[in-house]
Amino acid sequence: MFAIADVHRAASFEPPTHDIHVRVAALRVERDQRARFRPTSPLSVDELEAMSHALPSTRSGSRDRAMLLLGFGGGLRRSELVALDVRDVQPTRRGLRVHVGERTVVLPFGSRPGLCAVTAWRTWVSAARLTRGALFRPVDRHGHVGTRRLSDRAVALVVKRAAVLADLDPTRYSGDSLRRGLVRAAADRGAPEWGIMAQTGHRTRRLVRDYMRDPPSA
Repeated sequence: MFAIADVHRAASFEPPTHDIHVRVAALRVERDQRARFRPTSPLSVDELEAMSHALPSTRSGSRDRAMLLLGFGGGLRRSELVALDVRDVQPTRRGLRVHVGERTVVLPFGSRPGLCAVTAWRTWVSAARLTRGALFRPVDRHGHVGTRRLSDRAVALVVKRAAVLADLDPTRYSGDSLRRGLVRAAADRGAPEWGIMAQTGHRTRRLVRDYMRDPPSA
């Protein structure tokens, strides 16, 4: 509606969005779209591993692999993932200590090579020669690493691109699939809700339980 109004104002016409009938129709369309909305599918451990192995051994592939494994292992929101600076991730004897806002999460070494966030992080930081600033940055087609920070929308693109390479349906996944996947995997292994909340930063048990539910079919 905003775009339509701007076009009409630019042409010196009264925006049709002022009309009550137009507003009601727009609200109905928005309601119908919400009703058809299909929540994103959580990423399973096997799917995560398939995506990790499918990514190329390039700088962009190393970055994407680190994003997937840190995002999943930490149960991070998209905004939290791209907000990470190099200094926020510190190696320890147990794995990685990741400072996420006011909380700290620990990512252990992966049980299999394709699931090890520690190895993926080290590979990306080394390949990109990062010492400070944003952890996740653009990489052009020549392998040159930029200086600016990726937007949270880039997380969804990384997930979908990895899904395509792994012969998975990209329409099932979004940037939120990483966070949902961690909650589902932890619950399947018997982790208590309070433990999951400590890792993900969820504030209520209801939100954690919502993440455990299967999304409705389209």
